[in-house]
Amino acid sequence: MAGRWDPCVSHRGAEIDGFVDAYFTRPERRILLVGGAGFDPRSTAVARRLANTEGQIRGLFLQEERPKPTQALIDRATTNGDVLRAAIPAHEMALVNIFGSDGAVVGGRNAVGLIGRQDFAETTDVVVDITTTGSTLRANLLKVLGDGVVLKSQACLVASKKARDGADEALLRDIAAKVSALHPL
Repeated sequence: MAGRWDPCVSHRGAEIDGFVDAYFTRPERRILLVGGAGFDPRSTAVARRLANTEGQIRGLFLQEERPKPTQALIDRATTNGDVLRAAIPAHEMALVNIFGSDGAVVGGRNAVGLIGRQDFAETTDVVVDITTTGSTLRANLLKVLGDGVVLKSQACLVASKKARDGADEALLRDIAAKVSALHPL
């Protein structure tokens, strides 16, 4: 995880609950959750978990705009959107066009544009939760290359490099030490 992930704190599995309980439950936290609001049922897990914290949380949920989705996909996306709205009342649901008028994939660029327009002035933490199932590839008759992995990714919890109070600093150092012990560089 060297290089671009150096400023990140990363947790997996059960470690996430401990971090969320110790860090995000503090009332001074001002959290922006950026997540997908699509048809994948995993897209609601982080929102439901963070909704149980005492920090102030707002959501930016990205909904794919794709050509000719099946009714089953529409129904699943509607259900997941309802769960996200209930979990995070202060939210924005934003449509993201996945394909340009020429058929080019532009979803990532469009998502970055939406995120860039957010007001981060009072935000202490940004949590990004985007899941994928590969259905976009299948729906567009694309295939997975090489070893079958389109993108290797993992959860990454990020802490600002700004000065913080002693309790925050101690907590982050403890977390970083535990993660380094599990995943040495």
